This record gives sequence, C-alpha cells and structure tokens, in this order.
Amino acid sequence: MTTVRTAPPGGLRVILCLKFRPQAPLKEVAACKRALIENERVIHSVEVSGSFDFMIEADLSDLANYQTLLDELTADWGHLLHQYEASFVCRRYVREQDAPARHLWVPTASGLQRLAHHAIDKITAEGDYVRVHSGASSWLLHTTMKRVAEQLDPDKFLQIHRSLIVRCEFVDRLRHDYRRWTVRFVDGSEHPIAKSRSPGIVARLKLDSQAALERSARGERPTEKLRRPTEINVH
Repeated sequence: MTTVRTAPPGGLRVILCLKFRPQAPLKEVAACKRALIENERVIHSVEVSGSFDFMIEADLSDLANYQTLLDELTADWGHLLHQYEASFVCRRYVREQDAPARHLWVPTASGLQRLAHHAIDKITAEGDYVRVHSGASSWLLHTTMKRVAEQLDPDKFLQIHRSLIVRCEFVDRLRHDYRRWTVRFVDGSEHPIAKSRSPGIVARLKLDSQAALERSARGERPTEKLRRPTEINVH
C-alpha cells in the first residue's frame, strides 16, 4: 500500500516551461536542453508536447538566484525561445510505499494481542479463516491468505503452498522424493511444496539443487544428499 504526505518545497523551487520557436535550429535547441539538464540548480528536466516543449524544476536559494537563472537563460538562449512561463512550488504531495508492518493482531479472550513477526512460525488456511501458529499456541483470524501475505515481510516469509505460509527460519530441511519436494519444520512437521513453487523456494533457500530438480523433471530418484538450510545463509 502507498500513502501520500504533504511536504514544503524545501527552499525556493521554480518550474519553468519553455516553448521554442518553430524555426529555431534543432542543434541549438538540443544544446539549450543539454545546458539546462546539466545546470547544477536544475533537479528535474522533462521533454513534453503540447503548449510547451521543455520543462525544468530548479532548486534556488532566493529570488535573486532565480533572477540570475532567468538572465542566463535569456542571454544565452533567448533567441530560441518563443515563450516561457514560471511557477513557484508551494507544496509537494509525495507518494510513499508503506513500510511493512512487523506484527499481526490476533484475538484473545480480553481483546487483541500484538504478535511480532519473528514469533510467527507458520500460517495455515482453514476455509474462510487462517490460523496463525506460534509455538504451542495458535489463533484463528477471519481473513484470507492473500491479505495476510500482504502484511508480512516478503524477505522473512515464504508461501510454499496456497494454504501455507512459513517463516524462513522455521524451515529445518527440504526432502526430495521422486517428483515432490517436501519441507520439514523445526517442530518435526512436514508439508509438500506446491510443484509450481518448488524452483523458486529452493533458489530462495540457496540450495544448489538444480541437478535434483532436473532429475525430478525426468522422474529419476535423486541420490545426492540435501544440506540442512541451517548450514546455508538463507537471508
């Protein structure tokens, strides 16, 4: 999700819109654009079509600096310009990606409890609900796997099946048997990995098992011993 925040311009910011004369030599127009792009006071440059041909945003210290920029522009490139207009930036609206939450809220007898992501072992689907597991405890939430996955840090969790999301550090080992990969957790439980997800999950855990995957595709039984993920840097 994203949010939009307002922010002051952070100094004197001006947007200049330039319209070049139709008969202006193309090489000189290109040189003018290049000079503006490389000007240390110009922070954004945009080629446009419509009422104007080129737009810049300049970061200036004061009005005197703005006047100096205009004087330089008209002295060096005024013969190319048909029209220019200036607007001063009063307020910015900045769109930002929300930082992922580091916890889930789970129901208790007395209300809601905040459960940190590092305490979550796995999340399983149960019909119209999901169950959040942490050690010997679990909580049933009326939500979807997709919505829960959006709240979790993708660097810390893996969805190994449409009905199962697991914290990476809760994985103990991977076992391959004929065409199927199975994940074993630190509590001893196991779950098959969806076939379509197997290559990505194996790569994510940094297991050098390309040969095993190729034999799996041919239906051959693997002979190589899989290393424990605890022996591999999975981050």
